[in-house]
Amino acid sequence: MTITMHRSWQLAKGHIIEVVKNSQNEAELMPHLEKCLEWGLKLKPGAGCALKISLYGHDIERAFDTRTKKEGSITYKQYKKQHSKNSSNYLTTYLAGIRSEERLIYEVGNLVLYHDVGFVQGFDTGLYKDLRLLRDADAISFLDDVNAIKRYAANYGLGKTYEKI
Repeated sequence: MTITMHRSWQLAKGHIIEVVKNSQNEAELMPHLEKCLEWGLKLKPGAGCALKISLYGHDIERAFDTRTKKEGSITYKQYKKQHSKNSSNYLTTYLAGIRSEERLIYEVGNLVLYHDVGFVQGFDTGLYKDLRLLRDADAISFLDDVNAIKRYAANYGLGKTYEKI
């Protein structure tokens, strides 16, 4: 028996908070996820549960020590693709484990999988507006946090920061 979408949202939000609070990236990640959800709900006050879970959990992979690293032998595009895939896999596995509805799992999986790479061939066009909103809220939340911009500049330099903005 599956649980309701609203209950899935409640459980997922609590789980994401717990995972992030127990990570070494809490100070950086939690404000970003909260701002992303806040902006997403400003842009779409009646957001469905799949979008809310995606807004709040799209970067969950960054909470883990095993997260994909930007450094190394992969390109930035490969990094973004792998990061999105890992976050999507984590969330869909969690949602399946709590017996969420298949449609919710599918939508969250696709929104998170494509949140950093955008619309690609094969993407469910019915989810396009929510994907666009997720991408916009993600970008706005970065720009809305001066400390995030300062941290990014300190880590990657002004040139990379300018590119990101």
